[in-house]
Amino acid sequence: MNMVHFHLLLNHFPIIGTLIGVCLLGWGIIKKQDILRFTGALLIAVMALITLPVNKSGEEAEETVEHIQGVSEVMLEEHEEAAETAMFAMIVTGIVAVGALVLDKRSHSKASLAYITTFVLSLITCALMMQVGYYGGQIRRPDLHGAQPMQSQEKEHH
Repeated sequence: MNMVHFHLLLNHFPIIGTLIGVCLLGWGIIKKQDILRFTGALLIAVMALITLPVNKSGEEAEETVEHIQGVSEVMLEEHEEAAETAMFAMIVTGIVAVGALVLDKRSHSKASLAYITTFVLSLITCALMMQVGYYGGQIRRPDLHGAQPMQSQEKEHH
């Protein structure tokens, strides 16, 4: 397995995991259920850790795919820039999530505020992660960004 395969295997985890984490965390806050808040924050912290190898493998995968015919250089750059922003947001969110978990374990009065802060940051981070996935999906899928498939273009010329 090369870095392209590794990246494609891992890249969905931060997107889907963060979405699940933010839902669990939000529902736990609304329903005042400690286990849901804790689980949501823990999942977000784990997704922050997973983001690191996803980003590293993405950088190496870029070197492999950037010269392949049919790969959109524009989408590759958009994906890379969005990934840098999302990774930064994910790391910050993960750190805040760990802080919330620690405060909660110590029964600190600020634990609820830390969970709410984690939730707000997670919403933003989740949106950024989805944008990364959107751009990533378009790198080898010209049909997703308005280009016509080759067969359709060839038929028009005949």
